[in-house]
Amino acid sequence: MGIFYSNYRKLVKENNDELLRLPKQDWEIFERMMKYMASFRLSRFELEVIRKDLIGMAGEAKLEGIEFSDRLGMPEKEFCDRLIKDAARQGVMERAIPAVRNAMLVVLGFYILEWLLEGTPEIYGVTNKLLFFGGTMAVLTLFDEWSKGRGIYISNRWRKITWTVYSMILFWVIIGIDDFVFEDPSVYYTGIFPIKFVVMGNGKVILAVLAVLSAAVYLWGNYYYDRCLKRYL
Repeated sequence: MGIFYSNYRKLVKENNDELLRLPKQDWEIFERMMKYMASFRLSRFELEVIRKDLIGMAGEAKLEGIEFSDRLGMPEKEFCDRLIKDAARQGVMERAIPAVRNAMLVVLGFYILEWLLEGTPEIYGVTNKLLFFGGTMAVLTLFDEWSKGRGIYISNRWRKITWTVYSMILFWVIIGIDDFVFEDPSVYYTGIFPIKFVVMGNGKVILAVLAVLSAAVYLWGNYYYDRCLKRYL
């Protein structure tokens, strides 16, 4: 078991190293297939094991002197759909860990930024605005995992439309929150909710607590991934 460097990450690295041994034209095929299958919330552990098997197939195709796409014996999407049908889906914990991790990093990052901009006051804290940013990042993380691969095998026209709409929504979520949701009591009213401290105390202590919590989430994720990976190997 690797808490600081999980066996899951080791498997990902091994697969990446093996992929580099294959022809470059195979890399794009792998990227399309993995993104497409990941969008159906398959277990990331099973996905990595599937990728390992596919790399093995590509290696055999290379030895046989044929294209990997020919080795599949059917269109990529059809091959992926068959794998998806029998593959295990992500559990709640598996989906939650990346969302919680990214939320914690956002809260920590914005806390440091705002604390420094305020001149590192001795008494400071976490505001409702920071928690809202963290929650928004968690939701975006969950949505991104679902959306990033669904458009791989649709027409270029619809793919461009989908990503344009997604990018516009993401832009307004990031830019618009501060201007249209939260009110800074020290300046002209701009939002609908006043910024309030949810937790207050020694600024350095709160910074240390947030850093420890972020590290704990990261290590907790490694531990959980490590345990789950044993079911697949």
